[in-house]
Amino acid sequence: MKQIAGIWPTTPRLFLFQAFRAVQWTAFAVPAIQAVKSKPWEKSLTMAVAFPILASAPLLIPNPCMPVAVERAHLIETSSSNFIFGWIVGWLLSRG
Repeated sequence: MKQIAGIWPTTPRLFLFQAFRAVQWTAFAVPAIQAVKSKPWEKSLTMAVAFPILASAPLLIPNPCMPVAVERAHLIETSSSNFIFGWIVGWLLSRG
């Protein structure tokens, strides 16, 4: 809470940006889950694979602003966290 309290006065637009991102991810996830006609765990797996591909693919392209070692570490970090996030979203949205 301390960090959020520190960010709010200086960057209130960040919270609107994050809300917009949440709407975008939901707009992707709901139709994708509805399109997969299978068991709930398969829907979760589909989202768990799709989220890291969509979110982390840009890190596969060389970036002059980021050293390769940092880029690869960030790729592993974001891919793993988005895999877990995708699995949770898939599980929550496919529960009936």
